[in-house]
This record gives sequence, structure tokens and C-alpha cells, in this order.
Amino acid sequence: MTTAEKMVLIADKKQRNMQIGKKKRVAINKLVELDKQCGQDILLYIFDREKQKMIEFRSTNEFDGHLVSRLLDDDHKWQISHQTVNSEQMLRGMDKNIKDNDDDESVEEQKTETVLNSPAKFLDLDQLMKKYLIPEF
Repeated sequence: MTTAEKMVLIADKKQRNMQIGKKKRVAINKLVELDKQCGQDILLYIFDREKQKMIEFRSTNEFDGHLVSRLLDDDHKWQISHQTVNSEQMLRGMDKNIKDNDDDESVEEQKTETVLNSPAKFLDLDQLMKKYLIPEF
């Protein structure tokens, strides 16, 4: 039986809720390791449709949805490499295509639309953009 075949929704609600808590803790601990050991900036949203509850994990308080939205807007997305990977791709073994370093040219970069479009102006956002982007010449 393949990994994809094993991945089915847990029918028992109590058992499913226990697994949700356990798997969220494991995932967040891995993200903390990726942040602290590898120096990566991380933003992750987990949305429970049943409970209508959102959890947001940030490696730093400043690295939030507004900043990521700005990094991906039309004025800046040409400056960064952006990949989108979903559960189906991971289960089909496409996780091998996740670009690990700048020397790997085997991955075709995916251009995606900006997910968050916040019209709000943040005074510190321009300052943060300078931290995360290479300056224009």
C-alpha cells in the first residue's frame, strides 16, 4: 500500500482531533527547527474548516501575511523565486522537485497569483521590504 493510499480522513472524530493536535505540534516543531537551524523565514496558516479556527505560525512577528503578500505582488515578485507545493503533489512523490538550493535547476519555477491583497498601509512595511529584498539598482 502506497503512502497516498494510506492517507484517508480519520472517521472517528475523537481520534481525528487527537491526531490534529499531535500532528500540529510535530509540524510546528519542525518549522521551528527550519527557522533556528537553517535561518529560514516561515509563515504557515492551518485552517480547521470544521471548527472555523485559524492558526498562524510565524518565525518572527514581522514575517506575516501582509509582508508575504507584498513580496509576491507584481512590483516585487520578479526579485524572488516562488514555488507552490500542495498535498497531492507531495503524495505523488513530487516532493523531490522542491528546490533545495540555488544550484538545482531541475525545478520549473511556478508563478502564482498573490493570495492576500490587503489595501491597508503599514508604516513599517517598506522598512521590512528592504530587509527581505535585494535593493533595486
